[in-house]
Amino acid sequence: MLDRWFGASRWLWNTARAIRSEGYRHCGLRLSGTDISRWLTQWKCTPGQEWLREIPATCLTQSLRDQDRAFSNFFAKRARYPRSKPRITGGALRFQSLGTGWSTGSLKVPKLGVLRLAENLPDIEEPDMVSLRQDAAGRYFVSFCAEIEVAMRPQTGRRIGVDLGLTHLATLSSGEKIPAPKHYAKRLRYLKQQQRCLSRRQPGSNRRGRQKIRIARAHARVAQQRNMPCTS
Repeated sequence: MLDRWFGASRWLWNTARAIRSEGYRHCGLRLSGTDISRWLTQWKCTPGQEWLREIPATCLTQSLRDQDRAFSNFFAKRARYPRSKPRITGGALRFQSLGTGWSTGSLKVPKLGVLRLAENLPDIEEPDMVSLRQDAAGRYFVSFCAEIEVAMRPQTGRRIGVDLGLTHLATLSSGEKIPAPKHYAKRLRYLKQQQRCLSRRQPGSNRRGRQKIRIARAHARVAQQRNMPCTS
């Protein structure tokens, strides 16, 4: 079901981008996400496109809002022209107003139900926006923004300088040197083997798709090791 939602959000982004580009190129029209949203209501009643009714409306609406922001940044010369989204593994969806499920410590997605999370939700009120994302390794992540109070640690009056480098991860003013873990270098031989294996796979085959996921998981493991706290 989530794969269909990812595909629908990608289709709407690319379709709206093509319509807005053609309208501005030929007629000088600067269409907005609100204009596309009105057409989206008609598309849901068009024969052959009834599948759009199965997608939560909040996902499609947020996709158009994100595109509005992308075009605004382009016309303000803060970013380049919005690109089309290719058909790749994974995707991202945004939900707004998830209801009372958040207060009970669960994530309730419209038309999907309650999702079991790997971590406990913080004790906060319901966030305004929640993003559900799938990475290239096939893992799902939920992200949100919220304001929380952080207790300040007591001051000790001690100071120390930190110098980041390549040979050592950090060198302290006390003379202590923290070695660099070099997670990527340790996995480089394995990654080269998997890349050579991918080059021998037939484009468009299922084995090539599985090999891509295997490589993505290897890179995800390296990234996860980097995010782990360093112990000297």
